[in-house]
Formats: sequence, C-alpha cells, structure tokens
Amino acid sequence: MRGQSVEPQKLADLIATAGLRYKENRLSFIFDCPKCHKVERLWMFKDTGRFICWYCAETNGFKGRAEYALAELMSRPVGVIQKELYGSRLTTADVFFDFTLQNKWDDNEEVEDVEVPDLGKLDRILWSPDYYPIDHRFSEKGAAYLAGRGIDMETALFYGLRYGPIDRRVAFPVGYQEALFGWQARYIGATEWTDETGKERRIPKILSTDSLSGKRDRLVQFADQLTGTDQAIITEGPVDAIKCHLCRPNPDMPAGNIDTMGKIVSDRQIALLKYCGIKRVYLALDPDAESEVRRLIQAFQPDVEVFIMDVPKPFKDFGEMSMEGVRLAYKRARQPNPGQLFFHLKTREEALRSRRSF
Repeated sequence: MRGQSVEPQKLADLIATAGLRYKENRLSFIFDCPKCHKVERLWMFKDTGRFICWYCAETNGFKGRAEYALAELMSRPVGVIQKELYGSRLTTADVFFDFTLQNKWDDNEEVEDVEVPDLGKLDRILWSPDYYPIDHRFSEKGAAYLAGRGIDMETALFYGLRYGPIDRRVAFPVGYQEALFGWQARYIGATEWTDETGKERRIPKILSTDSLSGKRDRLVQFADQLTGTDQAIITEGPVDAIKCHLCRPNPDMPAGNIDTMGKIVSDRQIALLKYCGIKRVYLALDPDAESEVRRLIQAFQPDVEVFIMDVPKPFKDFGEMSMEGVRLAYKRARQPNPGQLFFHLKTREEALRSRRSF
C-alpha cells in the first residue's frame, strides 16, 4: 500500500478533541453511521484509519480512508481533515486500497426493478507498475504461494493473476474482456503475529483497489467466464472461483465460475447473471452462508435452476480443495427441496475466529 498513511496518535487525538460519540475496542473506534444512522455499524481501525460501515458498504460503498468518514461525522470538509491527519491534502496520485470485509449483519432490503449493470460505462484503470505478471521473475514468491494453494502457472495465467513483491500480495483482477476495473490483492504471509514487544499486530488479508469502491454490487470477478456458457457457479472469493475451473457442462464451455467478492450477492449481480442468459446456478458458498443460500434460491427460482454444492468435511471451503475434488462436488450438486431448512453450527474454532475478526 503506497501513499500517505494516517498516524494512529493523530487519528486518536482528532477523534478525542472532536467531541464525537464513540465506543472502542482493542483494534477499532466504533461509531453510529452518519449515512444510514444504524447504531455502531461504522468501524475504524486505530492503526490505519481505514473504516467500513457494515451496512452502507454493501449499499453505497461507504468505506475507505479515515477522512471520508470523519468528514461525515464532523460535518467538515475532507480537505481540512486531510491536512490535520496527514499535514497536507492528498492528490489523485496517491494510491490506496480499500478493505474488503465480511458483513456481520444480514440486512438485505428488497429492491424492485433492478437495473442491469452496464459494464461498458465503468471507469477503466491500468495495472500498477508494482504488480508483475505471475510468470515474471519478480513474481516467483507469488507463483509459489499459488502452487501451494493448488493453482498452477497455466491456470494462474489463464485468470490474469499478478504479484506485487513490495506489498507481498497476489492480485486477482476484476474486469471484463480487455477492460480492467480494479483488483483484489491477497497477502501471502501471516496476517496476525506478536512483535518483539509483545504487541499483537494484524494486517488485512484481502485489500481492494479504490477503483472498486461503491461498484462491488454491480461487478463479479472473472466475468469473462460467463460468456459462452449457460451456467454460473457463484463463490465468495477468487481462490474458490478458480478452484471451480474444471466444473464445466462440457469441455467446450466455460465453467461460469465467478466470485461475488463477499458473502452477500447483490440484486444487481443477480440481475447481471439473469441478463447473461444463465439457465443453471450452482451455489458454491461457504458452509456458514445458509441465510444467503436461502435468499438466492428464492431470487433465482423459478426462472433459473438452482443447485447447491456442498463443501465436504474436513474442508472449510472450496479454496482448500483440489480442482478435481471441487469438480466431484459439482457433479454431486443437489437441488434444494421445497421447504428445506438451512443452518450452520459453528465449531469452537470458527467462533473464536469470528471474535478475533476485530
């Protein structure tokens, strides 16, 4: 991540002197959101200033750098807050990433007459020069990480993956045909550790480019895989999607494997899939996405056939499995029964992980 970053003490001092109402935990300041007015939904990391409203992030992309949240909370110009935090106003040359974080709530309002996203009207960007094609000599560590996840070089090149040696992140593009709208970058090292002073440290596992802010609900990752096929396989993350590479109705058709970049599949994303003429949808979500599976069944049926791909034990998701194993799960996919109940019992380990998410 490049560009100016917030100093934690300056951020804490600004919040303290602004007279804002907030709570805090070890890692975050917690506010009522000034946009949706939902209580304690806006979380801001103390060490980076990055924020997200767990509700608005899904509806209008309200997440990103500290000054944009503070401008709303304090009713002050963004430029003034930038000067207090960074010593100067930022320019468009500064490059930042936005967090991609899991929504902890299930607030999904019904949206009628959803407009099909027009991908041709979205702003296009260029790759950062710090990110190299995955077969470049500077990308050896990224390629080794992918190989360890069961993604070989041929497959990585097929999906246009890159690697940033400075950031130590593998980049998964978000685009369509020749257009690049942004990318998600996954850190290849440990994201939580204790430093030499005994202080717990944490960095985000997944970051997204600013260009995707506010656009996630109208995009899907690997959209090209929807061309020339009549099926779609919906996954939560890019590795899960790539692991579905072999799940094809026949060898001449793409698998239709796409990533919705999160557990919540938006109404626009659903409209996009229907617009593409998809006849069958395979839900390859994580086992804890039972409420979203139920919602998607209702959203697609009766126009589209729906199948459920189950993650077999002991795996937590499809990203942990081999491509052959995922293809077997695809062949064994089942159609939901009318009136079927969906539930997921968290293991002790999963419960502890969710508590540590902040």
